Amino acid sequence: MNKTMLTIGTIIIVAGSTLAEAGQGTYVGLNLGAAIPNDSDVTESVYGYDVSYSVEAGTGFAAGATVGYVFANNFRVEGEFAYQKNDLDKIKVLGFNLNANGDIESLGLLLNGYYEYVDKSGIILNIGGGIGFMNVAANDFNIEGSGVSNVDDDDTVFAYQAGVGIGYAINAKLAIDLKYRYMGTDNPNFGGAEVEYSTNNIYAGIRFGF
Repeated sequence: MNKTMLTIGTIIIVAGSTLAEAGQGTYVGLNLGAAIPNDSDVTESVYGYDVSYSVEAGTGFAAGATVGYVFANNFRVEGEFAYQKNDLDKIKVLGFNLNANGDIESLGLLLNGYYEYVDKSGIILNIGGGIGFMNVAANDFNIEGSGVSNVDDDDTVFAYQAGVGIGYAINAKLAIDLKYRYMGTDNPNFGGAEVEYSTNNIYAGIRFGF
């Protein structure tokens, strides 16, 4: 078992290394994966009183397109256009679970930086993070059967992310990888309600070097 895990880890490290070892250069990339949201604590004023409750969403879709540059010292920077969407599931208030309708989606631009461990056999391990801005939107949000009007609102807020990845360089210009990222934002405001927003994202990615 230990030998198997060691072998898998070695293969993953080599994946990212080869591309980085090819030297400086521009690249473009595509990431596709799953967005696993954390429960969102919500605070809003109702008739002058602060009311707090929690919103739960299901696992959704995440995608990103990148343009970046690899430096000779194993650092790389990139700009990322990121999108994700999750369907709302439940609202937890006063000990009760209520069904929720609607979805929450985000669209943003981030500047990311990474340091990559490069193995001569062609494997890459990287660690990094990024900052930017995201437009976060609540679409057709409602408590099922409540009779309350749907909430449709959005807010643009500061966003950040951090994560680790492992990949394999197919050749000097092409690499694939698997990565985890924690993504969070400042609390967006939807119609006077302050909403926590963060997700755990798992991506499969591909990079093309020039």
